[in-house]
Amino acid sequence: MFQLTPSETKFILENECCRLATSFKDKPHVVPVVYIYESNFFMFRVIIIQKIIQH
Repeated sequence: MFQLTPSETKFILENECCRLATSFKDKPHVVPVVYIYESNFFMFRVIIIQKIIQH
C-alpha cells in the first residue's frame, strides 16, 4: 500500500482526468482516463475516442 503526501493528495483531488500508460511487447499505449480517488484507492473510467483517418 502506498501513502500520498498532502501535496500529492491535493493535486489529485483538484483534478479529475489523467493519462494512463501501459506497455505490451515493448509498444507503449497511453489513454486518457477519468478517475475518482477515495480511501486511498483510484477508480478509473476509460474515455474512448475514435479517430477516422482518411488518406
